[in-house]
Amino acid sequence: MRNGAIGDTILLSSAILAIREQYPCAWIELMGNKERMELLTGAGLADCAVSSEYKGVESLFWMDVPIHPVLKEYLSAFDFIICYTASKELALKERLQVRQDQIVRIHPALPDAEGSIHASRHYLHALDGLVPIDQLQAPRLSLTKAEIAAAQRRLDELGIDRSRHFLLVLHAGAGSRAKQAPPPWFAHAAQALQRRWPLQILLTQGPADGEAVESVLHFLGNSNVVLLQDEPLRSLAAILKQADLFIGNDSGVTHMAAAAGCPSLAIFTAANPAVWAPLGDHVRIVDARLSV
Repeated sequence: MRNGAIGDTILLSSAILAIREQYPCAWIELMGNKERMELLTGAGLADCAVSSEYKGVESLFWMDVPIHPVLKEYLSAFDFIICYTASKELALKERLQVRQDQIVRIHPALPDAEGSIHASRHYLHALDGLVPIDQLQAPRLSLTKAEIAAAQRRLDELGIDRSRHFLLVLHAGAGSRAKQAPPPWFAHAAQALQRRWPLQILLTQGPADGEAVESVLHFLGNSNVVLLQDEPLRSLAAILKQADLFIGNDSGVTHMAAAAGCPSLAIFTAANPAVWAPLGDHVRIVDARLSV
């Protein structure tokens, strides 16, 4: 159980991978923001995701009333429950443990922002004693052949021919203005690549990214740019997998690109990359906290 942003959710996949490796036949079910949690389902990951608005969930936090019977029946099906939350540990643990033989653990939802423990390892530590935690696997997404084929059709619809162009995906948005690198940085990177290859730029835009996208478009000028707006998350992940290079801020979309296997450059202007950076040999980090 965890409610969090897209990037936080994706970093949780390292813990799921560890569970799956240790217990390959286990049924793994995730509860949180359903669309985000569905990123962590598929081969080698979780079996399904349910919404944190599941009937009766709110009763977990009403300490003076019984847990809703529908939720109690739901929880009773699980042998192990882990909840990443900022809520008080003891009271919530007692509420979640509806069978005496259940293992229930409460773990802080966020790592120490000023510490040196990566968020994925922080989530993995909640499983100490149940799975090996000495080796951390890089977060990843599991995409089906059908989703990848659909992504290729989506690129065709957008007029992007990967056989003729180097596909660069840019994501200029982030969860806060402090996490957004200056728009000219993206334009300069694109222009440098354009001098080497026939370049096609795909600029992604989420619901809160309008201002950042407009600024980048201004600096890109008449470059070969296609705008992709408000794409469903799994569809966007499959599209990102097709890219030759992704450049983005410290954002959920950047974590998606890295977890999908796309060569990625992540720019950090506020948060500590030692804690929040995407992981993988195909990822490079720019720590620009003193440059903006």
